Amino acid sequence: MIKLNELSISLGNRVLFNRISCTLAPGQRVGLVGSNGAGKSTLLRVLSGQMEVDPREIQVSKDVKRAYLPQEMVARDLAGTVFEEASTAFSLLFDLQERLEKVNRKISRGKDLSSRQMKQLLMQQARLQEELHSSEFFQMEASIKKILAGLGFSNSDLGRPVSSLSGGWLMRLELAKILLRKPDFIFLDEPTNHLDLPSLAWLERFLHSIDAGFVIVSHDRTFLDNTVDAIWELEAGKLTPYKGNYTFYQKEKRLRREQILAEQKNQQVKINQLSTFVQRFKAKASKASQAKSKLKQLERLCAHRQSVQKGRNLNFRLPEAPPSGRVVLQVDGLSKSYNGNEIFSDVSFMLQRGEKMAVVGPNGAGKSSLLKIIAGITSPDKGKVTLGHNVVLAYFGQHQAVELNSDLDLLETMHQMDLDLPEKEIRNVLGTFLFREDDVRKRVGDLSGGEKSRLALARIMASRANFLLLDEPTNHLDMESRAAVEKAIAKFSGSVMVVSHDRSFLNAFVDRVLEMENRTASLYLGNVTDFLKMKERLKDEQNIQVSKTPGGPGGEPDCLQVSRSKKERRKYTSRIRQEKGKKLKPLRERLSWLEENIAKLEEQKEFFEKKLADPLTYKNNNADEIQEITSKHRAVLGNLENCYAEWEKTGVEIERISAEYDKLMAVD
Repeated sequence: MIKLNELSISLGNRVLFNRISCTLAPGQRVGLVGSNGAGKSTLLRVLSGQMEVDPREIQVSKDVKRAYLPQEMVARDLAGTVFEEASTAFSLLFDLQERLEKVNRKISRGKDLSSRQMKQLLMQQARLQEELHSSEFFQMEASIKKILAGLGFSNSDLGRPVSSLSGGWLMRLELAKILLRKPDFIFLDEPTNHLDLPSLAWLERFLHSIDAGFVIVSHDRTFLDNTVDAIWELEAGKLTPYKGNYTFYQKEKRLRREQILAEQKNQQVKINQLSTFVQRFKAKASKASQAKSKLKQLERLCAHRQSVQKGRNLNFRLPEAPPSGRVVLQVDGLSKSYNGNEIFSDVSFMLQRGEKMAVVGPNGAGKSSLLKIIAGITSPDKGKVTLGHNVVLAYFGQHQAVELNSDLDLLETMHQMDLDLPEKEIRNVLGTFLFREDDVRKRVGDLSGGEKSRLALARIMASRANFLLLDEPTNHLDMESRAAVEKAIAKFSGSVMVVSHDRSFLNAFVDRVLEMENRTASLYLGNVTDFLKMKERLKDEQNIQVSKTPGGPGGEPDCLQVSRSKKERRKYTSRIRQEKGKKLKPLRERLSWLEENIAKLEEQKEFFEKKLADPLTYKNNNADEIQEITSKHRAVLGNLENCYAEWEKTGVEIERISAEYDKLMAVD
């Protein structure tokens, strides 16, 4: 157990913690939330023992093992391979093995030992052997491989030098070592920042399977919902506990706020009544004692009046952009390699006006490279990117922060974009991205790296682009800011492509998912939850039994036989067929409507063409009538062209979805 007793910490004149107390019980799973700068990372460091405080302010049970993952790794020289570094998690067991080997050597050279000494060595040998056998020492290699694989390391990565890893992969390796050590309490500071969706899902399942207690700081609301059973909120130097996951905390916080506001209203009525009585009768001798009593009541009420932290107003709308053509983006046969390594090949898809697409996949699959190619920053090896009519593109990536002018302040930087927005609205946008009123006159050169990224994102979001390309836009935002940005994008009439692993953020607005994996890309309709359910069903619902069949030399299997009972097959096929029908129904209805509309438009086209070809139309030399017929004919041609294009696209989408579900039904 870990217990804080009225912990207080100040940074200069600022009170970070004001006599906060809490107890972390064995097995308890806590999400630590609060605005940026509230002290979440500091509290994690205190709880994990990384930061020393007055011993009277913290109590830790004897022999409790704690592990801490910081937000950023301190650069240090690490020799050896990924597997060897992960093995250091078992250093105590290696020490145990070394002690056993020393005892074994002494026993083997035991000619000069007395019987008493030999007996002691044999007892020591037995004890050390028992400790090793009861530990995970002999399953160590399998455990290391399992956890590294779950966090995204491939088999070929195990032999890679640690020195070749990027900062994000070093964080994953450090997390793997923590999980392998099996501590009693784990403290994780933004562990999801460096994980892709598959690794996130694996970590959620792994945390569910262990007995350790943990405290997690994360801005990923879905991750917190799936892992914790309590929320601790840091706000204005106070720590407030809530039972339940993040969604429950949000509801409970709103309810508590409403209750406090109602109590405040009642208190204010009482205060007004007491104040009136005291003012009226304090000078009257007959009422002096009553007035004095009422004054004491008034002082007590004022002293115990509860305060409600005022929330930030972070709602904003993206400025209206000029409408683009129907097709915003056409990608045909894109391929990209780096240093001879193929990242992806033959990637093709289309994005239409108003569509919002999430780009997901494991790290290294080429998500950021794809966005850079579309933005014109990087060239593809093969293939073509075509932007549609009147498309105005804006791209956010890490390099945008570097391109900011260091000599300008924040307001000047925003005005550079010629946004045609009132200063109040620009300040509101900056506030959404965590810049306070006194920040807007800061020089860009004085900002931190995270602050520059937020400013760059604010500029992109406030531009009048109708096609946004966003690469990990939420990394430096707190939860309130993420919620404001996702609402703004959901209301945005333009098109969006976004790389992110924040499922709550993506689910708020995306309607399609492009998965990049195994050097190719696949398009799925729906949001990220729909996509993950589809992927999970492919794994879980197939209920495949794999049996070996006699084959080539040495009995290796020539093939894998996949079997399913008739009952399971019927049930599985029925489910897939129902879902296929549900997905195709609106598309088929749309196709039927388009065909009817095309038939009507063809009749109108023929009618106007006959009119224009008839000499009688020109006999009276009525220019207005001829102009009207010509204009209507042109409009019909435009509508007909749009209907044919949509009819073709809808037909292709029906074929794609049908083939996808037919493939699922064929797996038996």
